[in-house]
Amino acid sequence: MTAKTSIGKHNIILALPTTYMNNSGDAVVDILKTSTDVSSELLIIYDDKDLPLGTIRLKPDGSSGGHNGIKSVISSLGTDQFPRLRIGIGSESHISQSRMIDFVLGDFARSERTVLDSAIDKAVKCIEKLIDEGIERAMNEFN
Repeated sequence: MTAKTSIGKHNIILALPTTYMNNSGDAVVDILKTSTDVSSELLIIYDDKDLPLGTIRLKPDGSSGGHNGIKSVISSLGTDQFPRLRIGIGSESHISQSRMIDFVLGDFARSERTVLDSAIDKAVKCIEKLIDEGIERAMNEFN
């Protein structure tokens, strides 16, 4: 699913892959092939169970950190040299792998939703700063 918008003078394509997470890279490649009217710059935004709920982290590049969707993007692009914004969804370290799937795909409690809504607001401001002033300034302000 995609939508086109702009932030200032910058044209933006927002995309939510409808593939399985493990195939997210296929969706990213398809979007990059068809987005000739926008900047070729890419920002991957994703949830991270290893960050506390509501925490955001912007990085210019790096490994997948074990996230299967990011593994797929790295594999499909042939590089880990793209910025990414992680949004923490928190987790309990003792959750078994079978319960982890339910945790990641489940709904948030009302109290968690309030924290997450605040994190999303902060993430939007971080993205605007990234677009307007670059990744270093955005990381300095929001990490």
